[in-house]
Amino acid sequence: REELVKRRVEAEKKRVQDHVRKMQEQQQAEEQLKADKVAEGARIDAEMTKWAKTPDGQAYKDIKVLLSTLHTVTWPGCTWQELPLSQLLSGGSVKKHYFKAILLFHPDKQKEAGADQQVRADRIFQALNEAYKKDQ
Repeated sequence: REELVKRRVEAEKKRVQDHVRKMQEQQQAEEQLKADKVAEGARIDAEMTKWAKTPDGQAYKDIKVLLSTLHTVTWPGCTWQELPLSQLLSGGSVKKHYFKAILLFHPDKQKEAGADQQVRADRIFQALNEAYKKDQ
């Protein structure tokens, strides 16, 4: 009887230790991702600001300009295709391509991606939303 109790207590301790170890590994991975995102954000800040904002850096560019130049700031392997400005002449076309871009670059869709892709998607998503709101 004592041996069974001892085995059960040891098994419980092992299970708790394994769970604690997994939690610590997960916390370390999250902290590393956060640090990578901060470093990546600092690295690409100038490029993304140049793409998204007017030369004075105060306001976002027009949504049509952002959509037509979006391919220049995406990550390698992104499925976004270059979009000529001539395809964005009608309001319906702008809305259609805006929603396609929002679906592709939404931060929730990039949870499993690397830090570079997450930071780029977040900045693109933010810029497109602000420019679209301004255009409405």
